[in-house]
Amino acid sequence: MRRGKVAFLWDLGSGSTRLEFPDFPIDDNKWHSIYVTRFGNIGSLSVKEMSAAQKPPPKTSKSPGTAKVLDVNNSTMMFVGGLGGQIKKSPAVKVTHFKGCMGEAFLNGQSIGLWNYIEREGECHGCFGSPQDEDASFHFAGSGYSVVEKTLRATVTQIIMLFSTYSPNGLLLYLASNGTKDFLSIDLVDGRVRVTVDLGSGPLALITDRRYNNGTWYKIAFQRNKKQGLLAVIDAYNTTYKETKQGETPGASSDLNRLDKDPIYLKDQHQQVVLKIAEERKGVSSKSYVGCIKNLEISRSTFDLLRNSYGVRKGCVLEPVRSVSFLRGGYIELPPKSLSPDAELLATFATRNSSGIILAALSQGGEKPGDRQAHGPFWSIMLIEGHVEVHVNPGDGTSLRRALLHAPTGTYGDGQEHSISLIRSGRYLPDLMKVPQ
Repeated sequence: MRRGKVAFLWDLGSGSTRLEFPDFPIDDNKWHSIYVTRFGNIGSLSVKEMSAAQKPPPKTSKSPGTAKVLDVNNSTMMFVGGLGGQIKKSPAVKVTHFKGCMGEAFLNGQSIGLWNYIEREGECHGCFGSPQDEDASFHFAGSGYSVVEKTLRATVTQIIMLFSTYSPNGLLLYLASNGTKDFLSIDLVDGRVRVTVDLGSGPLALITDRRYNNGTWYKIAFQRNKKQGLLAVIDAYNTTYKETKQGETPGASSDLNRLDKDPIYLKDQHQQVVLKIAEERKGVSSKSYVGCIKNLEISRSTFDLLRNSYGVRKGCVLEPVRSVSFLRGGYIELPPKSLSPDAELLATFATRNSSGIILAALSQGGEKPGDRQAHGPFWSIMLIEGHVEVHVNPGDGTSLRRALLHAPTGTYGDGQEHSISLIRSGRYLPDLMKVPQ
């Protein structure tokens, strides 16, 4: 903080950057939350007053040069509230002490115990009235569930909930009866919201056209009046956007028959219920949901999702999945990304194999993966006999362009993490490609 304003400074080795959150001074004796993220050489900063309803949009900036990796290890020291006198600071750091109160601190989603320090310098005391985040959201990590109970009218159903996730698939809510075929479920299928309801004479499935697994909060509102069902998905921060789907259940049944004490599951991962869903409720996802849910309302009743739950955490710490493990024959396919003339790419890998494909972007000559053209434009990053190779074919009739980077230790297949920084300059394959140890 300098002159009352928060700034985020970082240096990856090729020049420092100062990102300030403008027009938002925090030296007003009020509690504020500061959110800082960095991916590669791109940083973002947002500051929010604790009593405010919404978080302001973040400010972003990019550090200079080609460095993308922050070199830290187990001996790296972290200071809170100031710098020790023995530390040689960067000239970009203009202030070295903080006077005020801190309530909570988190690094990569892990809480930092402010009183569990290795050493301290100067006077440090507790602060009276440190606020607690009254976030009403609940985080599901893929192995937990919550159970609620609610007496429902057989002819009418009203469900409202907000969710936020990066997961493309998962079961959000499951409502059924042990004695009948009737059930209702809300799940995600390839990022699309789907509501399935069966009143005993066949299922009605309402599914959105748009995908909603982008980390934004969305509101699901489902209403049923006898056989008629209406699904609406609304952007929580932009209520002008709404997608709706409606339909009618098949057959003659118009009642959702269940007992008053039949449970309602939120993101159920209970093994017996998952098996029952898989066996009896065809078309309902039993995959784990990783994400957040809040403001659940069923027939105008609200619920505490921690009261009868397992593996559920209050609050929402939602991060994109940035790491994945591949077994033999496995792969993931991502949305298309072109290697534009000024493109930058950053990837980190670790393996004990000497050869393999790290990234590959192929032209698509048909609708199916098997239809991709073998000689069309493509680029790839591969590990070949322990060394990194980059191949680029622009598809303009010129020859294949290659770049080779030898491992200084003999092989990059040593089980350690290595980060590839790839920068294209105009029509040429980048002559800069670093793989720091």
